[in-house]
Amino acid sequence: HGPQNCPGAGISVFLGVGVMANLLKSGELSVSGVRLDPGKPLPHTVDLYGLQVRVTPR
Repeated sequence: HGPQNCPGAGISVFLGVGVMANLLKSGELSVSGVRLDPGKPLPHTVDLYGLQVRVTPR
């Protein structure tokens, strides 16, 4: 049966790119709730429940 992949992986990336493109077109983004330390490597995952993205209309 071999390795299995998520059948929706490609569509989720496609939709995510589309959502981000529309957000960037509609206003200025600011992110809060998650802090990254510039002196440390990037984490493998981010706490999505603590992440807040605000859009300020242009």
